[in-house]
Parts: sequence; structure tokens; C-alpha cells
Amino acid sequence: MRLLYIITTITALLSTTTITFAATSVGDTSQHTPTSMTREHHPASTSANQQVNINTASAEQLQSVKGIGATRAADIVAYRQANGPFKSIDDLSNVKGIGPGLINRIKSELTVQ
Repeated sequence: MRLLYIITTITALLSTTTITFAATSVGDTSQHTPTSMTREHHPASTSANQQVNINTASAEQLQSVKGIGATRAADIVAYRQANGPFKSIDDLSNVKGIGPGLINRIKSELTVQ
């Protein structure tokens, strides 16, 4: 009886699950990712010309910096709310879990204003 329930559940999940792939041109050899698995374009994402201001950025915007995940971003925002604005990027070392190595790797993507 239990096995029947498991098989029925798996069958139901498989029949309702679809993965949509991006269209490809004939002869296109580039790699494609399923569109349902691609990361959304993030207006706060950093680029060569765009930096994230650690004094005004939301946790979501901070996550656009490689090396800052959800937990670190939340810790940065919490620290900023409790202690006021950062005076320099190096002040991030006061946030638990952020050390000089990470700061050196991400410094070019950040700004303090």
C-alpha cells in the first residue's frame, strides 16, 4: 500500500514537471541553460563600471557581489543599521565572517559614499 502511494506521488510529480529550454539555432554550438534555471537579470548586479555602495545597498543588491551570499549580506545590513554608515570598505572587517582576504577580492566591486 505504501509503495503504491510513493509510485503514485512520483508519477504525479513527473507528469506536472516541465523544463523549458532556450531555443537554439541550427549549428549553434554555444551552451544553453534551461530557462527555468537561469538567474534573473539583476539591475543591482555589478559590472566593470558599476559598484555597490555598502552604505545604501539592500541585502539583495549586496548579494550581486561575488563572495557575498544571503547571510553575509544580511549581516552587513544589520551591522550598518546598528553602527551607522561605513567610513571605508575596510570597515567591513568589523562584520562577522568578513576578513581581509574577502575584502581584497571584492574591493573593486564596492564603494562607500
